[in-house]
Order: sequence, then C-alpha cells, then structure tokens
Amino acid sequence: MATKNYTLNASADDGIEIGGTVTLNGTNGVVSAAARYAGFSFETAGDPVAQGAVISSAIFTYRPTALSSDDPDMTAKGHKVTNSAQYSTAANDISSRYSTNPTTASVVDVGSAVGVGPRDVDVTGIVQELVNQVGWGSSSRIGLIFRGNSGSANGSMVFFDNGSNFATLTVVVADAGQPMAARGRLVPGMRRPHGSQGW
Repeated sequence: MATKNYTLNASADDGIEIGGTVTLNGTNGVVSAAARYAGFSFETAGDPVAQGAVISSAIFTYRPTALSSDDPDMTAKGHKVTNSAQYSTAANDISSRYSTNPTTASVVDVGSAVGVGPRDVDVTGIVQELVNQVGWGSSSRIGLIFRGNSGSANGSMVFFDNGSNFATLTVVVADAGQPMAARGRLVPGMRRPHGSQGW
C-alpha cells in the first residue's frame, strides 16, 4: 500500500460560491443554504495516482472556522473529469462542476456542534470513480465540491488563504495499477502468460 498526502497550494485551489459569485481569496466560508458551494482542487502530479488504481481509503479533512458555525449539513461529490482545473471567479464556476460533471458517488457530511478540530469525510468512493476514468493521468487533479443541503445548516470551512494545511486529502492506494506493457504476455504453446509463470 502507498499513502499519498495532498494539500492546497494556491488561492485558486479552493473557493466559495454564494448565489453564483465565486470568491477565491477568502480565509473561510460557510456552506449553509442550497445555493452555497465550496470547491477544492488537489494537485497530484508530485505523487500521482495511477489510472485504475484500487483506492483503499480516501479521507478529506477540513476544519470548521468557529464554534458558532460548526453544524455542517453538506453533500460532497467529485468533479468527474480527468483533470479538475483550479477555480476562477467566473460566475457559477463551482456549482456548474457540481451539476454538469458530478460523480455518481457522493457523501453527506452532517453534524451538530462538531467543534473546530479536524473533521474527516470519507470520499473513498468518489476518488475511486475519478481515477477509474479513461484518460486519468499523472498530472490529473482531484476535484471535490461540497453543496449546502439546507438553509438551516451552518457549516464553515477554513480555506487555503488561512493556511495550506487546513484542508487536506489523504489517499491510500492498495494497487497502484499496472501498465499494459508490464502485464503477462502469451507465448505460442504456453497456457499461461509469462507473468503467471513467475518469470
């Protein structure tokens, strides 16, 4: 197994969208009403995940901003493209990814008075669906988007501009994938490929 740790590296790696307006340089945001979204884009080029790799676990960790806004009620999905670009201030740049190219896999993060310490969200199914895509490569970015489920929710998240380690993604890979060229090949007269002969 291999453990891969990803952090945010720039203001454009995360953002908050409220009513279609995207802010990239805020230190935190509250994802409460259904019109609010938070997006995260993790660069993986320094320690890539191979296409088709088996993901044992993928944990997204964030920190609520304050005790007054530590009641999350959000649904997270992945941006299902082979390279989820950094965010821009274009209108609806986060919500459009959530609605146009979302993963089938999703996860709900809900809690009451969860505190301001690290909060883990299991996104294993989401990351698995992303890396299974044809065309996933060594420079692909992992995009995660959170949408507020209701106006009564009051969940905040600390962003990159308050520190690069407040939102992280830890991926444990059980099978790093195998290039086609490395697989066993059939030889005339043999029942099994070289790989299964132990050569």
